[in-house]
Amino acid sequence: MFMSSLAIFSQVNADLEKLVETEKAFAKTALDESVKQAFLKFLADDGVLFQPAAVNGKKAWQKRPESPALLAWNPVWADISANGEIGYTTGDWDFRPKGKDDEPIAFGQYITIWKKQTDGNFRAVLDIGISHEKPEAVERVWSFPKQNIDVQNIKPAKKSLTLRTENLGKLFSEDVRLYRNEKFPFIGKKNALREIQDEQVQIKNSKILTQKCESLEDFGYCYGEIERIKKDDSRERGNLMQIWKFRNGSWQIVLDIYTPIPEKIG
Repeated sequence: MFMSSLAIFSQVNADLEKLVETEKAFAKTALDESVKQAFLKFLADDGVLFQPAAVNGKKAWQKRPESPALLAWNPVWADISANGEIGYTTGDWDFRPKGKDDEPIAFGQYITIWKKQTDGNFRAVLDIGISHEKPEAVERVWSFPKQNIDVQNIKPAKKSLTLRTENLGKLFSEDVRLYRNEKFPFIGKKNALREIQDEQVQIKNSKILTQKCESLEDFGYCYGEIERIKKDDSRERGNLMQIWKFRNGSWQIVLDIYTPIPEKIG
């Protein structure tokens, strides 16, 4: 049955609202019960966290003791696939060691990828973030891309996605979000490429060590470990995750996050 563009947008927006409400319920559970219980409830059974390398999130949280500490967060940006099956949220987080009435001592940004399960509910399949200084202000209202679906290409040609470390200028969307540890997000292609260019001055070569990708219709993501060889021949391993959307007839990177993996001590 043919659906009008208006009907398609209406359904996508309804799915996106449900995804964001799930994110808010996730954060509220952390506030009302505990961070541990929130992750155990809202992570998919195969959900991935980074501690600092990729691990099964539920298994990692099951091993942790309960704690009064609060990890609080709020979505400010979200998007979803045209079929309403997979999407992501991102926003600010802060950490309060003694609970909600304590002063936050750490701040940053998170990205969570959500996938609809067989029961129709969204669960987190990947969660990653960065730290940075205390922001001057924190957004409270969430928004989404002006073009969150390509109506003319609801089912684009299948593409084998892969992590990309080169030619990003041709792949970044105009509203791309770039995340780097200890820095505030770089929003927009011009700002993101300026930061990438500054990075490349210090890097001789980048090599992808491991990666896993998934795509559904017009949405896809890849994550894995990469190794950076710097100009002084020192090496750095890190986690790279990129989210892709199909827009205007081509696949574009709409979010890119890199977090270094500290070297083991001892």
